[in-house]
Amino acid sequence: MRDWKASTLLGILMGALMGALAAVGVSARADLDQFSSTFRATDIDMVALGAGYGPDYIGSGDGGVMPAAFAHVGLGEGRFVELIGTALTTNFFADPHWQVGPALNYRLGRHDVDDAAVKALHEVDDAWEVGLSLGWRVQDPANARNSFRIGLDLLQDVSSAHGGFVADLTAVYRQAVMGRLDLGVLAGVTYASGAYMDEYFGVSAADAAASGLAQYGANGGIRDLRLMPLAVLHLDDHWRLGASAGWQRLIGDAADSPIVKDRGDENQFVASMTMAYAW
Repeated sequence: MRDWKASTLLGILMGALMGALAAVGVSARADLDQFSSTFRATDIDMVALGAGYGPDYIGSGDGGVMPAAFAHVGLGEGRFVELIGTALTTNFFADPHWQVGPALNYRLGRHDVDDAAVKALHEVDDAWEVGLSLGWRVQDPANARNSFRIGLDLLQDVSSAHGGFVADLTAVYRQAVMGRLDLGVLAGVTYASGAYMDEYFGVSAADAAASGLAQYGANGGIRDLRLMPLAVLHLDDHWRLGASAGWQRLIGDAADSPIVKDRGDENQFVASMTMAYAW
């Protein structure tokens, strides 16, 4: 019964998020999990909804508002299902510290952007990615609000959108600092294969002719580094207000792409505010 409730809740939340994306016309944004990471590393059942601000597409110098969503549903003995933006991760390993389970991610592409030169490039389709989520978490036995988690998500495109592989390493630390306030920080790094990098950051001969940008081929490697301070205010036993503001630095072939170097910005800034209900 609990498994059925979890799948129903997450299905409803995922559908609501997709509907919100369509309603606000979001067709290209940075990775959605960055807007929804305030409550990561929790082991409390909760759902959270809110709004975030970030680049129009990864590498863009312009930004916009988009929805943010998070959910964590425990399945007993350390097992859980978690939704972070449009990334669905699981732990089917019965252990309070270790996480091992399949992962599913819906990655937004790049289309209908405002920048005239980038708009003339080939469109990047939205992608479905599947893979494995690995993690390790520890909590203070005297205060569960004090926690640390490190995780690695390994994702492969299965929709022929970019045809590549993405590995995302993330660490989250959260500490109760006084009364009802928790402060923390998230740090991360992303590796992407050549197929992904060339789809998102490459400029083909046809692209160059249409846009005026220089032809460019992007190779696989480290895509970005991220740092994001987090804050959670416990309003009462159930309601929590979360806020985050962070910096993502594109590096390597991603930063050197004309899409970023000439038309965008290698420094990407994101922020979000979400309201959560825990039970």
